[in-house]
Amino acid sequence: MDWTDKQKEFLDLNKQGKFVVKACPGSGKTTCVCERIFKLLQDWDKHNSGIAVLSFTNVAKNEILNKIEKEDKSLKLGYPHFFGTLDSFLNKFIFLPFGHLVMECYQRPELVGAPFNYWSGNNDFDYFFDKITFDSKGKVVDKKKTKYFPKENWKWNQIVHMKHELKREGLATQKDANYHAMEVLKQYPKIAKALTLRFPTVIIDEVQDTSEIQMKIMDILIQNGLKDIILVGDPEQGIYEWNTANPKLMEDKYNQWEDSIKFDINFRSSQKICNFFSNLSDLNNIKSNVSFNENFSPKIIPHNYNFEEIIINFINDCTDKGINISKDSVAVLFRSKDEPKKFKIKGNSFSINDIFRKDSFFKISYTRNIILANYYLYNGNYLKSFKEFEKAYIKLKYGEIRLIKEKIFQESFNKGFSHYRKEINNFSKRFPKINENQKIDEWILNINNNLNENENELNRITLKENNKFLNNLTFDNLFDEDYNDKNELDYYVGTIHSVKGESFDAVLLILKHGGFQDKHYKTHFQEDSNLMSSEELRIVYVGMSRARKLLHVAVPYDSKDCWDKKFLKKSYQSKLF
Repeated sequence: MDWTDKQKEFLDLNKQGKFVVKACPGSGKTTCVCERIFKLLQDWDKHNSGIAVLSFTNVAKNEILNKIEKEDKSLKLGYPHFFGTLDSFLNKFIFLPFGHLVMECYQRPELVGAPFNYWSGNNDFDYFFDKITFDSKGKVVDKKKTKYFPKENWKWNQIVHMKHELKREGLATQKDANYHAMEVLKQYPKIAKALTLRFPTVIIDEVQDTSEIQMKIMDILIQNGLKDIILVGDPEQGIYEWNTANPKLMEDKYNQWEDSIKFDINFRSSQKICNFFSNLSDLNNIKSNVSFNENFSPKIIPHNYNFEEIIINFINDCTDKGINISKDSVAVLFRSKDEPKKFKIKGNSFSINDIFRKDSFFKISYTRNIILANYYLYNGNYLKSFKEFEKAYIKLKYGEIRLIKEKIFQESFNKGFSHYRKEINNFSKRFPKINENQKIDEWILNINNNLNENENELNRITLKENNKFLNNLTFDNLFDEDYNDKNELDYYVGTIHSVKGESFDAVLLILKHGGFQDKHYKTHFQEDSNLMSSEELRIVYVGMSRARKLLHVAVPYDSKDCWDKKFLKKSYQSKLF
């Protein structure tokens, strides 16, 4: 491979110390990381000290391992080295062996809650244990900063008390574990120093997904002797801020560490696509260096939620331009994880939108929750089933509300979780179980035919006469989540988050007016928001930058003008004059 000058600088093993690699989309970041690790491993002669290669997902870790093994299968990738997620590293070497020192417990700590297991606890306040955590100063906070909890209520003090009591019993969520690991290193610097001797070289990939506590842990290790640490990523592609990630931390390190490097050449996308998504980036001169000749102009397509038609036109455009239609080369991407499920029936204009539209037989959205809850129940997914019954119960009680999660928290908070859970379970028993290949219309008729006089609210679960979409429609047709594994579509359908790090010859990005609980895109453009100030714009940026040859962006009709102005400036100006 012909390396760029910046890549050669990164791959030179004489370049040591602490530095950041800020890499634009498609810059060959992972390939370069693997090449440097490969070179380090070839010359590694320490028997009890190793390299720690850390990422934020097992998928990313496995990609690095697979690329290195392809280079040389004889290389030693096990002890003394460590390849894994940052969380697993902190758990294995700090929290699990030493967490008891700062938790005031007398046994090895235990990790609970997602992704380890389902947490319920033994009493009402225990329910909230995995929904709160510690900030970097040790204060108990709402884990996702959603402000669900009434902080001034006396019950909040009880919840905080519960958190500390269960901590002293040795229980911790992953977020808690990171905080306790930080405290271990702060209070016991000899442990930090021993860890830097055990792993004198640390490489962290996708570092834009780092939380404040995780970055503080790296700072403590540096203070205690860690000299060689490389942070690799792109703060403009940080799309996990909702999960306490803070891409500004990487940007700060890039500005503070003098030997940092910038990769600004894109080996994925055509120059026209690079120019297009660069309208959002501070790297407004991203250069393309691709091996293909196609250089199609990106298109902004207006929609009135006629997504099927938009997709058909996109696929036809791919065919006309000689792009092979396959799941590896063509992607239809949505902002919301619910939208992709609506397009899994091949050769049919059917959409879940046609069922859940107000003029259809699903007149109120809680009907969808009830049906989905019973489908999950049938498949043995009791947690998902319970959550859907929760939503239906709250909507029936309070009507259609946008912040449904906040209302659920308040309801369980005020009633006490045990009583609240009993109410939800009783509510779920009002509905008949579904059978194999159960048809939805028959199931709903069964409900309505067995309603008690005191259950008038459920009369709203009614059927629209002669609804064409009901014919032979089963629960499996409607809710099967493995829409990309069923080979019913020739192209990939998913969310922007699901394709992070992936590339496609052609991408259709379907957007609404804005993201969940965020400003409209139009407002962001009017305020000239940049990627570092808006996670929502970063998500759009990641979606656009997946495309190699062809990019369509579908936006609502009434906002197309602002998109043209932002991304197609020359065309927009000529249209005005």
